[in-house]
Amino acid sequence: MLRGRAPLRFYLGLSAALAATTTLPARSGADVAGSNSQAQGLVTSLEGQCAATDPRLRRVAEQVLAERLSGRALPGAAELEARLRAQGSTLVWPAARYAHAKSGGEVLAALEASRQQTPAEGEETCGAAAAFSGGRAHAVLVRADVWARLEEELPRGGWPGQWLTLRVRFLVPVSHARVVVAGGGEAPLDVPASLRPPHLEAQIPRRSTGSFTVQVLADGPRGPRPVLAAELGLTPAAARAPGEDRTGSTPEEALRAMLHAVRETHDLPPLRSDAELDAVARAHTRAMRTQGLLAHDTGAGSLERRARAAGVLAQELGENVAHADALFLAHRVLYASPAHRSNLLGARWERVGVAVERDDDGSLWVTQVFAR
Repeated sequence: MLRGRAPLRFYLGLSAALAATTTLPARSGADVAGSNSQAQGLVTSLEGQCAATDPRLRRVAEQVLAERLSGRALPGAAELEARLRAQGSTLVWPAARYAHAKSGGEVLAALEASRQQTPAEGEETCGAAAAFSGGRAHAVLVRADVWARLEEELPRGGWPGQWLTLRVRFLVPVSHARVVVAGGGEAPLDVPASLRPPHLEAQIPRRSTGSFTVQVLADGPRGPRPVLAAELGLTPAAARAPGEDRTGSTPEEALRAMLHAVRETHDLPPLRSDAELDAVARAHTRAMRTQGLLAHDTGAGSLERRARAAGVLAQELGENVAHADALFLAHRVLYASPAHRSNLLGARWERVGVAVERDDDGSLWVTQVFAR
């Protein structure tokens, strides 16, 4: 049992790209099982309205939904784009819509009506997230109208002086396009590009050892607009986190090494590994992976309830969860969030449990449980 002589406080965080925190109300197992099934059906229906889906948009939608459930406002296009860029996405001009109602059908109708108010320009690409909480259906749809896509991925790393070949395929008719490179404290540079619709090709010089942005602009109905952007360099879009180059014999050991490296930078001692907390983290991570749901309550209840069921003794508990394409990216986005970083750097914590689960698409689900 949890000790009752001191009040328990919980520090919760979740992240699909950057940072978000939420606390969802605990519900009964039967209710959660039903609502999870309904939520997945609602996500499928929402995404089915669009021409294409994108897993990175879906992860951002998961994060935005968690923020809305905790009372935060919808992020704007610039914030959404920054979150996508941190995942390595090239999509631009994303928009998020949120709706809640008594039923999933009402939410679906509301978001569809909202979509119709802004007809798609290009290939409408979406990601959605849904939840049933407090007797209501909640959903977020994140949409980007895609004018162009990379024909082949650009290498994320390299060295100064290296030339990169950019190959783009336009999905809409264009008569003029340009490529601009900026970053590393240097002035933006227009790069000569060959446009043979629907294809564009350009040779891009790697001008610095830091991160830089490659942006493709094209003429549209309302003038030139960015249609694609990529962050490249020895450091990706989001600021590097201390310890993200640490490794281990298992993903869990690597994640612990990354955590301890962060604490070292602030002269904090490493946290003691705890098998009971590992078990709590592992069970929750597997539940998130199985349900495709980034949350603190996937059916087994809150962190307090899960820890109590596992026989964990603690006066204080905290939890970070993340879903990312690579372990270092999960560590990076947790570090980038003030809420998550406060857990990573919590001087009050004494022990930690971690778990990592790989999904079928290669992405990773991560849980960190802190205790004292």
